[in-house]
Amino acid sequence: PHSGLHWRVKWSMWAVVLMGWLLLPFRRAGALVPAVQSTVGSPSVRSFTRSTVCYNLRQHANPLSSFLQQPIELSDTWVEDQFEDPTLPFHIDLGCAKGRFCIALGEREAGALNVLGLELRGPAVDIANRHLERSGAKNVGFLASNVNVDLERILGDIRRHSSVQRIAVQFPDPMFKKRHRKRRIVQPALVDMIARHTDPGTEIFLQTDVFDVAEEMRLFFRSHPGFCDTHEDLSDWMSHFNPIDLPTEREVGVKSRSMPVYRSVLHRVPFDEASLPVSEWVEEVSDGTLRSVPQSERTLVVSPNSKYLLKTRAGSESE
Repeated sequence: PHSGLHWRVKWSMWAVVLMGWLLLPFRRAGALVPAVQSTVGSPSVRSFTRSTVCYNLRQHANPLSSFLQQPIELSDTWVEDQFEDPTLPFHIDLGCAKGRFCIALGEREAGALNVLGLELRGPAVDIANRHLERSGAKNVGFLASNVNVDLERILGDIRRHSSVQRIAVQFPDPMFKKRHRKRRIVQPALVDMIARHTDPGTEIFLQTDVFDVAEEMRLFFRSHPGFCDTHEDLSDWMSHFNPIDLPTEREVGVKSRSMPVYRSVLHRVPFDEASLPVSEWVEEVSDGTLRSVPQSERTLVVSPNSKYLLKTRAGSESE
């Protein structure tokens, strides 16, 4: 009798596991996602609720896989095809996930800014495009691309029509394991490429809730002579101020749990490209020996569209 009871309990446990596995897609489909709202202008830019989040999506992808190392195939007119007015300045979101933040920002900045979301996972871009069809925004576009492979080509195409106002990296995959850090989105080679293919004044906005990732991204950009941090003090993380003034879903969730968000804003500044060999700088930073360039030796070029520096100026003048 004891053996019979043992088998009944065992099969009952497996039945529960099987039912949970079968119902998992429906549980995820019904999960509520916090609405993305603007804190300035209109009271609500766009809300994404239960009916718009009915997709399963793999959370991680290996950017170093042979498939994702293949360059993206783009037509010569992809900028004109995706954006109604390609002459507007661009906000580029590296790692845009399902694109809800990009759509909300595009709706808020309609007629003033183009928003391009780049995402490694193709299925996430498909979802983002479905959201974009519902929105109808003409100044928002998405590409499935590996930024460490394709961003140089993308920046080159954009600069033929307009300029890049801001590049944002918001809550990237932290890749916690030490052996996986080489998979993180912000790498020294990417930092140097951005410095060589953007104009002085371009804003770099970084934010995450993982301190190790925030520190690494910030130090990579700070160590390059082509970027200047708006805060010389490394302990200042702008925890209570978002310069874009529009939270991502992740940011809303983190704040609801009273967890910190680490932010930093840098600007592209002029530098002597010929005197900085790419391979040597990348190797030096990758080895952990960061180049030390004193803030006093960098010429800060203020972007006229930087809300953070405009607020900082106003505060200093009032004092």
